[in-house]
Amino acid sequence: MHPILVFACCVALLVPAAARDDVGSAHKGHREGDAASTEALGADHSQDEAEIRDVQKRQAEAWNRHDAKGYAELFAEDGDVVNVVGWWWKGRPEIQKKLAAAYAFVFADSTLTIAEVHVRFLDRKIAVAHVRWTMVGARTPKGIPEPTNGIQVQVLQQKADKWLIASFQNTNAVPEKPFPTGPPIDPLAHASISTTLNINAKLPEIATRHGHRTEFSWQLTDEQRLVGSLNGTQIRSCACWEP
Repeated sequence: MHPILVFACCVALLVPAAARDDVGSAHKGHREGDAASTEALGADHSQDEAEIRDVQKRQAEAWNRHDAKGYAELFAEDGDVVNVVGWWWKGRPEIQKKLAAAYAFVFADSTLTIAEVHVRFLDRKIAVAHVRWTMVGARTPKGIPEPTNGIQVQVLQQKADKWLIASFQNTNAVPEKPFPTGPPIDPLAHASISTTLNINAKLPEIATRHGHRTEFSWQLTDEQRLVGSLNGTQIRSCACWEP
């Protein structure tokens, strides 16, 4: 056989084998990368979690000192806050400025207590914390609900071996109730009320005391009870009349 043909056959036999080796190496490297990622996500975060819990401890301490600078330093330089009424503060300098104004009067005598902290890691350097809190002593202006308890959602990032709050959302909490199964019932649509028939039937002693002439006014309260006056005498029914 001609030497050139022999050489070509040898190359043809060797190339597929080399290609298989390259593909195998690539798959092996990919598997090792996946394993490393899985190991990283499943790593022991106990030390990091302890540091994040310490951030919450320092949050309460700074708040209760009414220390705007100390509180703002818990945040990344470009961190942001959305407070319980939806005010959005962007960056550490603005957070400090707004808190200093808040501590001047509204929160001057307030006390923050951290009740629960739940931490979940998204990767080795990013975590989400849900933080339950209670507060007493706030003096919020009219039209703004007093913050007494709620939940913070924090995204924290580790930078230079230090956990800082990158984003912060605060929410007032109310007890959870079942969702309504229909529209609210209008009590006036289901009550049969007469200003002449029911006075003598329900309040005979008042009607008799004031003789035959009766002047009656009433209103239905949120508790579905009637309150009003009869000839200037205040009255209150035991309950609404049924349909």
